[in-house]
Amino acid sequence: MHAGALASAHWADADGTEHVGVLGDGVHFVTIEDPATLGHDDLRGCYGKGYTSVPPAPPLEGPGNGLSPLAGHGTWTTGTVCGTGTASAGHYRGLAPQSKVLFYVGVGSDPGKRALQQGFLDDFDPPVVTASTVVPPHEAFLPLADGADVLVTWAAGNEGGDGAEAFASDAKGDPRVLVVAATQWDGTAVATYSSRGAGSDPTTWPHLSAVGCHIVAIPRTQPGSSTPYADALAGSTPQGCRPLDANERLAMLTGSYQQVTGTSFAAPSVAAAAVLMAQVNPAIATADLRTLLLNTTDVFLPTADKDGDGAVTRHDFWLEHGYAAGRGLLNVTAAVTAAHYMARHGATAEEGLACAAVGLEDGALRLNPGPRCIWPPTTEVPPASLNHTGPPEAGTGNASSASSTSQPSRGQSAGSPALPLLASALLVAWRRARHHR
Repeated sequence: MHAGALASAHWADADGTEHVGVLGDGVHFVTIEDPATLGHDDLRGCYGKGYTSVPPAPPLEGPGNGLSPLAGHGTWTTGTVCGTGTASAGHYRGLAPQSKVLFYVGVGSDPGKRALQQGFLDDFDPPVVTASTVVPPHEAFLPLADGADVLVTWAAGNEGGDGAEAFASDAKGDPRVLVVAATQWDGTAVATYSSRGAGSDPTTWPHLSAVGCHIVAIPRTQPGSSTPYADALAGSTPQGCRPLDANERLAMLTGSYQQVTGTSFAAPSVAAAAVLMAQVNPAIATADLRTLLLNTTDVFLPTADKDGDGAVTRHDFWLEHGYAAGRGLLNVTAAVTAAHYMARHGATAEEGLACAAVGLEDGALRLNPGPRCIWPPTTEVPPASLNHTGPPEAGTGNASSASSTSQPSRGQSAGSPALPLLASALLVAWRRARHHR
């Protein structure tokens, strides 16, 4: 969860309507998880609607009604996206604290699973599904097999590796699935536990990275007790994470939260970014969500000019570090700014990547200041990035982009466009149970 109040945000629509803040208002997301303690102060406002995979599996209406009162792995992952920060007076909160979770408990194959999950899509048109489990995406979220137009963020796993063989979760070449690796808490290195792909096979590589060490999270409790699990208490140094110094540790401790680690929460951090993108651009297509997320990432590791074009670009980063880190570190502000540009100007994803800008006015962020940029430019058009199953074409710095999609609009009905304020995803959890990532 993000430590510190969100910065201010301010922009105006073409009709002059002023907006402040982007927090996921009006947007739903789906999580495939085990139970969450939705009665926690930080999750009371998150609950949209839920189903349980335990028979008789009726729809459950109302905050936490029918879901387990015991906190599980789902408490951590859900708080990554929509934790409100109520217990810390707004100091620690998720990336999209006004979004609503559609909760599917469990990853089994009960008979009503497909219909229940399809109901989420039909009733709420969520832009993204997130899960942190070893169960393959197409088995955990069955509507994918039926052609569901939704982005899925999947934890890469916590098996580490050195590139000699593939350990990362396999997207099976599905362009709707993004596999997410985890970094150190300050985004300076890939966490050693984060599962790598095989260096010789780019189809096994994660797609991008998000922060995954020393994350402040809503606590989960032991069965039959209100006592937090000891294996995730604040103050520990999780395996594969750089130890914190005394000042850093003190800054991250709080009585109402835990400190946790894992790719389990790197995935929902990317999902939260997609939620914010859907708020500022309610009609954005799944393919464009993917394009913007993958082509606004930050090059966060030392990188050589691998392709010899005289510049270090995201393409060079992918060639050198892609087996561990994908296309780079999630940059929420850049992705949402590009999505907002598309909505404001009726632009393509390619235009959004090339033309989106954030201006500073009186200490506030303003999206897309000034007139629409001239497109195409008179010099060079950024090349389209290819599907993850093949190497991306070389781009120029952070402007490498992908061509627009002819896919029909999702038609998401959400609140007024607004601006995100975080530059990287934050909440991650560590789960050693074998069915979790």
